[in-house]
Amino acid sequence: NQLILRRYGHCFDDLFFHGVTGDDTNGRCGIFYTKRLLDHFSSVKDEIKAFADATFKYQPSYFHQLFIVHFEIGNYTFPAFYVFMERKTAAAYQSVFELISNLGFNIIELMADFEISIKQAFLAVYPT
Repeated sequence: NQLILRRYGHCFDDLFFHGVTGDDTNGRCGIFYTKRLLDHFSSVKDEIKAFADATFKYQPSYFHQLFIVHFEIGNYTFPAFYVFMERKTAAAYQSVFELISNLGFNIIELMADFEISIKQAFLAVYPT
């Protein structure tokens, strides 16, 4: 999986593939984002409003889904993180939210579909 993920490693001149989180038990997640885009969120990084959803149509066959996290600036949302996920476990989602948190983004609000594992993972990283 790593070799194929590296195939999509760059977006223009910016690094796009940033590695894998998760583990064999709960599922690995290939994380994609560009620093250039994340720099645009620096003015709101302490109070991020985020939106997340997944699709099951546009991922390589060995991944279960493509999970996309969008950030809001003003009245606009922008896709900030693309995540190929092997499984939809709370631990896998938590590894994604931990990475986002470790990059300095404090999500104060998340809108996502009703999936318990997303909610559990989000609250584990960003308790209310």
